[in-house]
Amino acid sequence: MAYQTIVKANGERVRFSKQKVVTSLRRSGASAALASSIANQVANEITTNTTTDDIYVHAYRLLKEAGIESTAARYSLKRAIHALGPTGFPFEQFVARLFGYQGMHTETGVIVKGACISHEIDVLATQGTLVRYIECKFHNDVTYTADVKIPLYIHSRFRDITAYYEQIGDVSQQREAWIITNTRFSDDAKQYAKCNGIQLLSWAYPKGQGLEHIVESLGIYPISLLTTLSERERIALIDVGIMLCLELLEQEHILSDIGIPHNRHRTIMDEALMVHSIQSTRM
Repeated sequence: MAYQTIVKANGERVRFSKQKVVTSLRRSGASAALASSIANQVANEITTNTTTDDIYVHAYRLLKEAGIESTAARYSLKRAIHALGPTGFPFEQFVARLFGYQGMHTETGVIVKGACISHEIDVLATQGTLVRYIECKFHNDVTYTADVKIPLYIHSRFRDITAYYEQIGDVSQQREAWIITNTRFSDDAKQYAKCNGIQLLSWAYPKGQGLEHIVESLGIYPISLLTTLSERERIALIDVGIMLCLELLEQEHILSDIGIPHNRHRTIMDEALMVHSIQSTRM
């Protein structure tokens, strides 16, 4: 029997896997029966021009129609993180929130001294004697793989920073180098980082402790998950410092400040509350 093919974001044509759809839906909290039903409906509507994006949109719509919006929101989390672009600045702000809600003091765009030159750190996170120097790599291409050149560069920079503190005799702090991306790392990048003590964080990596796991365990979801916001409204909220659904819930007046009519506030806030409540409904 001939198999179905779909088109990836990079234009590559690949074999459609119904099981991958089922697995993704199950990870989002859908029951086995619902995941199988949705995957079958998606498979029945595949044409020669169907893209991976089409499949996502179709599956997401079916989840919404099933009335389990919390599962639909979890299913769209990866896309929501990508929607923080097109620049890397919102992603850096989001990463700062991730560490901030874990009890660390965070700063973005910090200049620190090295033995040879100064370096700009995307996110500096501190807690007691622990200091994390975090490099954020945001990519608009969801298929992009961060290769070994990135940890090679970060390792070199980190050695220059630690050399400075050794020169001035400051050995009181535990310093860590981190690299966080919204896509994935190559196997060589993972191996080099592991060999040199560099912490990597991406979607589904480390296994069971990836970016999505941290977001879900903390319950701090980006406002880009909200389907009731237009792209312009989402960007406007980010521009005034609202990155999370939780922050929007605490500052509803911001909706008026950016020009959203009052008659839409309740709908937006209800969705934000639903998304923020996902943590307590995880299966």
